[in-house]
Amino acid sequence: MTAVAEKVAAPADVAPAVAAPTDVANPEASASHGTPVCRCRQPHDLEQMRRDGAQIGDRVSIHPAAIIDHPEKLILGDDVQIGPGVCLNCAGGIEIGARTILEAGALILSTTPRIPTDGSRIAENGVRNELVRISEDVLLGAGSVLKPGDYIGKGAILGPNCVVRFGLQEYKVVAVAEPLHKGNRMGAMYAE
Repeated sequence: MTAVAEKVAAPADVAPAVAAPTDVANPEASASHGTPVCRCRQPHDLEQMRRDGAQIGDRVSIHPAAIIDHPEKLILGDDVQIGPGVCLNCAGGIEIGARTILEAGALILSTTPRIPTDGSRIAENGVRNELVRISEDVLLGAGSVLKPGDYIGKGAILGPNCVVRFGLQEYKVVAVAEPLHKGNRMGAMYAE
């Protein structure tokens, strides 16, 4: 079962977690399809990712089994934790605020194929790249999915295996369980 959150636009006064990149390095390309990928070894070499153009805050932890493509378009705030099997598709840009946790298998897509409406083939229509922004103090549960253009507000919690449709407001909680729990993090609804 999958929960879907309502559409939320990023507030105009919300600044990026870290300043936007100004100079992009020429990352090594994958032999299979020409996509720049993080060539980090175990553990992830944060200094190499910085040299490739990623902007990474202090005390960031990235599990060796995480997959990051286009690291030059990645911005991570301080104390971000990225778990095993997390996949960050950064082609359209991903900004993750301080103290955010991405649990195992979370998927963040900042690019997606354009879907044709004229009967032409999907592969012939290119891709759509859009920035994904996650504010500070956010928890993305195991297997959760964000798509291009999504915005997650400060303090929000997206439970395991949930898909955000367009975004999530500040301190909102979306979770699938028996029974379905949906509430505000600042209230008593989300309790262990």
